[in-house]
Formats: sequence, C-alpha cells, structure tokens
Amino acid sequence: MGKIVNEPINAHYKAILGWLNMTNAGIVNAIGIENVEYLKQTDYLNRAYELGKSL
Repeated sequence: MGKIVNEPINAHYKAILGWLNMTNAGIVNAIGIENVEYLKQTDYLNRAYELGKSL
C-alpha cells in the first residue's frame, strides 16, 4: 500500500521541483510508520540523515 500512497505524493513533489527549476536530491518515504517509537526501530531516520549529509 505504501507505494500506492507515495507515488502521487512523489510525483507532485517532483512536479513542484520542476516548476521551481530545482533538482531532486532524493526522497525517503517512511512507509508503514504508525508512531515515533516504530520509526526509531527502522532505518528511515538514518537514511534521511545520510540524504541530508549528502547535500
């Protein structure tokens, strides 16, 4: 289900970037996260951190 939900959001995000003439540096979709405690048990925070460091 995450892919179904995230595809339109990601497409909209990319369209806005195109309109602003900006480049997409990356996307981290935290699929299936219900609360902060569950998020802390995944790799999503690290992936977002690494994406931020790469900028």
